[in-house]
Amino acid sequence: MQRKIRKEEIAMNVADILTKPLQIASAILDRDVARTIHKLKFSNPEPITREEAIEAIAESKWARNWAASMLRLAGVSPMEPDYEERLEELARKVAEKVV
Repeated sequence: MQRKIRKEEIAMNVADILTKPLQIASAILDRDVARTIHKLKFSNPEPITREEAIEAIAESKWARNWAASMLRLAGVSPMEPDYEERLEELARKVAEKVV
């Protein structure tokens, strides 16, 4: 008996295929940002805490642009009432991953 594929499964498969190049590019950027943060964190005579590093990255233009791109890919409009909250949440999540 053939397996019936639902529309949602097809949509997820298509989304995975279309976002793969972005995921690869993001991984490379994440690695580079992590290296830079590591250098800054440990070259500073007064080392910053992990939380301070996360906050600094989350507020950066890079993290906010990355978060905005992910929201666009997910179909979230900047006109939605909770857009800014979602953007800040994603920017923080990416910052936590690179620190």
